[in-house]
Amino acid sequence: MELEVKGTIKTIEEVQTIGSGEKMFQKMYYVIDTGEQYDSEIAFEVFGQDKIEQFRKYNVVGDTVTVKFNIKHRKYNGQHYIT
Repeated sequence: MELEVKGTIKTIEEVQTIGSGEKMFQKMYYVIDTGEQYDSEIAFEVFGQDKIEQFRKYNVVGDTVTVKFNIKHRKYNGQHYIT
């Protein structure tokens, strides 16, 4: 199921490199403010160098954006994981 939220980009965090050896990946977080009275900030993760470059090419702090995203769930060893 695809969800959608609209807001203004409040922050764009620095790119983080994770992993080791040949298994190195990049990720970056950004936060939008939806303007709601309570819990108005939502953080999103951009994963992968290509997607990060594309995001940075078209978005800056202060831009109004519509973010479409999917939430998935799986249970493993009695723990719930949301991705």
